[in-house]
Amino acid sequence: EEKEVGGGDAEEEDDEAIKVYVDDVDYLEDKLRLNNLTATLAVERRKLEDSRGDEEEDQESMSMGMGTEMFYGRRAHAFGSPYGYDPHNAGRSLAALKADGMAKVRKLEAQERELERKIQGRLGRTFAQQAERRWVPRLERLTKALALDSFEVDVIVAIVGSEVLPMRSYLGGRKQINPTNGRVKQGCSVQALLSSFCCSLRDELSKRKHFYRSATLLKEGILHFVEDMLPLGGDLTNMIVEMDRRLLDYV
Repeated sequence: EEKEVGGGDAEEEDDEAIKVYVDDVDYLEDKLRLNNLTATLAVERRKLEDSRGDEEEDQESMSMGMGTEMFYGRRAHAFGSPYGYDPHNAGRSLAALKADGMAKVRKLEAQERELERKIQGRLGRTFAQQAERRWVPRLERLTKALALDSFEVDVIVAIVGSEVLPMRSYLGGRKQINPTNGRVKQGCSVQALLSSFCCSLRDELSKRKHFYRSATLLKEGILHFVEDMLPLGGDLTNMIVEMDRRLLDYV
Protein backbone atom coordinates (compact mmCIF):
# COMPACT_ATOMS: atom_id res chain seq x y z
CA GLU A 1 0.00 0.00 0.00
CA GLU A 2 1.16 3.50 -0.82
CA LYS A 3 1.76 5.87 2.08
CA GLU A 4 -0.19 9.08 2.15
CA VAL A 5 1.82 12.18 1.44
CA GLY A 6 2.27 14.20 4.63
CA GLY A 7 1.06 11.29 6.73
CA GLY A 8 2.14 9.97 10.10
CA ASP A 9 5.62 8.89 9.00
CA ALA A 10 6.57 12.47 8.16
CA GLU A 11 5.29 13.64 11.54
CA GLU A 12 7.25 10.90 13.33
CA GLU A 13 10.44 11.89 11.50
CA ASP A 14 9.77 15.53 12.42
CA ASP A 15 9.27 14.58 16.08
CA GLU A 16 12.49 12.58 16.08
CA ALA A 17 14.36 15.62 14.76
CA ILE A 18 13.29 17.63 17.82
CA LYS A 19 16.15 17.37 20.31
CA VAL A 20 16.03 18.04 24.02
CA TYR A 21 17.71 21.16 25.39
CA VAL A 22 21.11 20.38 26.86
CA ASP A 23 21.47 23.49 29.00
CA ASP A 24 20.51 27.16 29.35
CA VAL A 25 22.89 28.25 26.58
CA ASP A 26 21.28 25.81 24.15
CA TYR A 27 17.84 27.22 24.99
CA LEU A 28 19.06 30.84 24.84
CA GLU A 29 20.46 30.32 21.34
CA ASP A 30 17.01 29.32 20.08
CA LYS A 31 15.39 32.25 21.88
CA LEU A 32 17.94 34.61 20.31
CA ARG A 33 17.11 33.29 16.83
CA LEU A 34 13.44 33.92 17.55
CA ASN A 35 14.29 37.35 18.95
CA ASN A 36 16.13 38.34 15.78
CA LEU A 37 13.25 37.09 13.65
CA THR A 38 10.71 39.02 15.74
CA ALA A 39 12.73 42.21 15.36
CA THR A 40 13.04 41.75 11.59
CA LEU A 41 9.30 41.13 11.34
CA ALA A 42 8.55 44.29 13.36
CA VAL A 43 10.65 46.33 10.91
CA GLU A 44 8.76 44.95 7.90
CA ARG A 45 5.40 45.51 9.57
CA ARG A 46 6.35 49.10 10.32
CA LYS A 47 7.22 49.62 6.65
CA LEU A 48 3.74 48.47 5.71
CA GLU A 49 2.22 50.75 8.32
CA ASP A 50 4.22 53.72 7.05
CA SER A 51 3.34 52.91 3.44
CA ARG A 52 -0.32 53.71 4.12
CA GLY A 53 0.58 57.36 4.45
CA ASP A 54 2.78 57.10 1.36
CA GLU A 55 -0.15 55.79 -0.69
CA GLU A 56 -2.24 58.79 0.34
CA GLU A 57 0.56 61.13 -0.75
CA ASP A 58 0.94 59.18 -3.98
CA GLN A 59 -2.77 59.53 -4.77
CA GLU A 60 -2.63 63.24 -4.02
CA SER A 61 0.31 63.67 -6.39
CA MET A 62 -1.57 61.83 -9.12
CA SER A 63 -4.56 64.15 -8.67
CA MET A 64 -2.16 67.05 -9.18
CA GLY A 65 -1.01 65.57 -12.49
CA MET A 66 2.31 64.26 -11.23
CA GLY A 67 3.23 60.75 -12.43
CA THR A 68 3.63 58.02 -9.84
CA GLU A 69 7.18 57.16 -10.96
CA MET A 70 8.30 60.78 -10.93
CA PHE A 71 6.70 61.47 -7.55
CA TYR A 72 7.98 58.26 -5.94
CA GLY A 73 11.50 58.81 -7.18
CA ARG A 74 11.61 62.41 -6.00
CA ARG A 75 10.00 61.79 -2.62
CA ALA A 76 12.00 58.66 -1.84
CA HIS A 77 15.22 60.44 -2.62
CA ALA A 78 14.40 63.65 -0.79
CA PHE A 79 12.41 62.46 2.21
CA GLY A 80 13.05 58.74 2.41
CA SER A 81 10.56 55.95 1.89
CA PRO A 82 9.59 53.09 4.20
CA TYR A 83 11.06 50.80 1.56
CA GLY A 84 14.19 52.89 1.18
CA TYR A 85 15.41 54.54 -1.99
CA ASP A 86 16.58 51.87 -4.37
CA PRO A 87 17.31 52.55 -8.06
CA HIS A 88 16.00 49.04 -8.82
CA ASN A 89 12.57 50.21 -7.68
CA ALA A 90 12.45 53.00 -10.26
CA GLY A 91 9.18 52.90 -12.15
CA ARG A 92 7.45 50.72 -9.59
CA SER A 93 4.35 51.99 -7.82
CA LEU A 94 4.02 52.06 -4.07
CA ALA A 95 1.22 49.51 -4.45
CA ALA A 96 3.67 47.06 -6.05
CA LEU A 97 6.26 47.68 -3.35
CA LYS A 98 3.61 47.20 -0.68
CA ALA A 99 2.57 43.88 -2.24
CA ASP A 100 6.19 42.72 -2.03
CA GLY A 101 6.31 43.90 1.57
CA MET A 102 3.15 41.99 2.48
CA ALA A 103 4.57 38.82 0.94
CA LYS A 104 7.76 39.26 2.97
CA VAL A 105 5.76 39.76 6.17
CA ARG A 106 3.74 36.60 5.54
CA LYS A 107 6.94 34.62 4.99
CA LEU A 108 8.50 35.97 8.19
CA GLU A 109 5.32 35.26 10.15
CA ALA A 110 5.40 31.65 8.94
CA GLN A 111 9.06 31.34 9.95
CA GLU A 112 8.29 32.84 13.36
CA ARG A 113 5.44 30.38 13.98
CA GLU A 114 7.62 27.46 12.93
CA LEU A 115 10.47 28.48 15.25
CA GLU A 116 8.06 29.02 18.15
CA ARG A 117 6.64 25.54 17.50
CA LYS A 118 10.14 24.09 17.49
CA ILE A 119 11.06 25.76 20.78
CA GLN A 120 7.89 24.57 22.49
CA GLY A 121 8.45 21.09 21.05
CA ARG A 122 12.01 20.96 22.38
CA LEU A 123 10.87 22.23 25.78
CA GLY A 124 8.12 19.62 25.94
CA ARG A 125 10.49 16.80 25.04
CA THR A 126 13.10 18.12 27.50
CA PHE A 127 10.60 18.14 30.37
CA ALA A 128 9.33 14.66 29.43
CA GLN A 129 12.79 13.09 29.31
CA GLN A 130 14.15 14.91 32.35
CA ALA A 131 11.16 14.61 34.69
CA GLU A 132 13.32 13.41 37.58
CA ARG A 133 15.82 16.21 37.10
CA ARG A 134 13.01 18.78 36.89
CA TRP A 135 15.25 21.12 34.92
CA VAL A 136 13.69 24.31 33.57
CA PRO A 137 15.65 26.94 31.60
CA ARG A 138 16.42 29.90 33.85
CA LEU A 139 14.82 32.33 31.45
CA GLU A 140 11.61 30.30 31.59
CA ARG A 141 11.72 30.32 35.39
CA LEU A 142 12.25 34.08 35.42
CA THR A 143 9.40 34.63 32.95
CA LYS A 144 6.92 32.66 35.07
CA ALA A 145 8.12 34.00 38.43
CA LEU A 146 7.67 37.64 37.38
CA ALA A 147 4.77 37.03 34.94
CA LEU A 148 6.69 38.73 32.12
CA ASP A 149 4.92 39.38 28.84
CA SER A 150 6.38 38.70 25.39
CA PHE A 151 7.77 42.23 24.97
CA GLU A 152 9.59 42.09 28.31
CA VAL A 153 11.09 38.72 27.38
CA ASP A 154 12.14 40.13 23.99
CA VAL A 155 13.90 43.01 25.74
CA ILE A 156 15.78 40.67 28.08
CA VAL A 157 16.84 38.28 25.31
CA ALA A 158 17.88 41.19 23.05
CA ILE A 159 20.10 42.76 25.71
CA VAL A 160 21.63 39.42 26.69
CA GLY A 161 22.30 38.67 23.02
CA SER A 162 23.86 42.09 22.40
CA GLU A 163 26.23 41.52 25.32
CA VAL A 164 27.07 37.85 24.89
CA LEU A 165 26.71 37.32 21.12
CA PRO A 166 26.74 40.82 19.58
CA MET A 167 27.59 39.59 16.07
CA ARG A 168 24.55 37.27 16.07
CA SER A 169 22.17 39.69 17.73
CA TYR A 170 19.87 42.10 15.86
CA LEU A 171 20.28 44.65 18.64
CA GLY A 172 24.05 44.12 18.76
CA GLY A 173 24.30 45.72 15.33
CA ARG A 174 22.53 48.84 16.61
CA LYS A 175 24.98 49.66 19.40
CA GLN A 176 26.03 53.30 19.48
CA ILE A 177 29.64 54.41 19.11
CA ASN A 178 31.14 56.90 21.52
CA PRO A 179 32.50 59.70 19.27
CA THR A 180 35.22 60.63 21.78
CA ASN A 181 37.01 57.29 21.93
CA GLY A 182 35.42 55.22 19.14
CA ARG A 183 34.33 52.51 21.56
CA VAL A 184 30.92 50.89 21.63
CA LYS A 185 28.68 52.48 24.24
CA GLN A 186 27.45 50.24 27.02
CA GLY A 187 23.77 49.46 27.31
CA CYS A 188 20.93 50.02 24.86
CA SER A 189 18.71 53.03 24.36
CA VAL A 190 15.02 52.74 25.16
CA GLN A 191 14.28 53.96 21.63
CA ALA A 192 16.37 51.19 20.08
CA LEU A 193 14.47 48.58 22.08
CA LEU A 194 11.08 50.08 21.24
CA SER A 195 11.79 50.42 17.53
CA SER A 196 13.22 46.88 17.41
CA PHE A 197 10.02 45.20 18.60
CA CYS A 198 7.20 47.66 17.86
CA CYS A 199 5.55 47.81 14.45
CA SER A 200 3.95 51.25 14.76
CA LEU A 201 4.10 54.51 16.68
CA ARG A 202 0.96 53.48 18.57
CA ASP A 203 2.67 50.26 19.59
CA GLU A 204 5.75 52.17 20.75
CA LEU A 205 3.68 54.51 22.89
CA SER A 206 1.89 51.60 24.54
CA LYS A 207 5.17 49.81 25.30
CA ARG A 208 6.87 52.83 26.91
CA LYS A 209 5.26 51.83 30.21
CA HIS A 210 7.68 48.91 30.45
CA PHE A 211 10.49 51.40 31.11
CA TYR A 212 8.78 53.33 33.89
CA ARG A 213 10.28 53.04 37.37
CA SER A 214 7.15 51.22 38.55
CA ALA A 215 7.39 48.66 35.73
CA THR A 216 8.58 45.11 36.41
CA LEU A 217 11.85 45.35 34.46
CA LEU A 218 13.12 48.26 36.57
CA LYS A 219 11.28 47.61 39.84
CA GLU A 220 12.69 44.09 40.05
CA GLY A 221 16.19 45.30 39.23
CA ILE A 222 16.44 43.48 35.90
CA LEU A 223 17.31 46.74 34.13
CA HIS A 224 18.67 50.04 35.37
CA PHE A 225 19.34 53.39 33.74
CA VAL A 226 22.99 54.10 32.99
CA GLU A 227 22.57 57.86 33.42
CA ASP A 228 19.40 59.12 35.03
CA MET A 229 18.38 62.14 32.93
CA LEU A 230 14.70 62.18 33.85
CA PRO A 231 15.09 64.61 36.77
CA LEU A 232 16.72 67.01 34.31
CA GLY A 233 13.83 66.73 31.86
CA GLY A 234 15.47 64.15 29.60
CA ASP A 235 13.34 62.17 27.17
CA LEU A 236 12.67 58.58 28.25
CA THR A 237 13.42 57.23 24.78
CA ASN A 238 16.94 58.68 24.92
CA MET A 239 17.71 56.91 28.18
CA ILE A 240 20.27 54.10 28.16
CA VAL A 241 19.45 50.91 30.05
CA GLU A 242 21.71 48.09 31.15
CA MET A 243 20.96 44.66 32.55
CA ASP A 244 22.07 43.75 36.03
CA ARG A 245 25.33 41.81 35.64
CA ARG A 246 24.23 39.10 38.08
CA LEU A 247 21.06 38.50 36.09
CA LEU A 248 23.05 38.51 32.85
CA ASP A 249 25.23 35.72 34.24
CA TYR A 250 22.17 33.93 35.62
CA VAL A 251 20.29 33.80 32.32
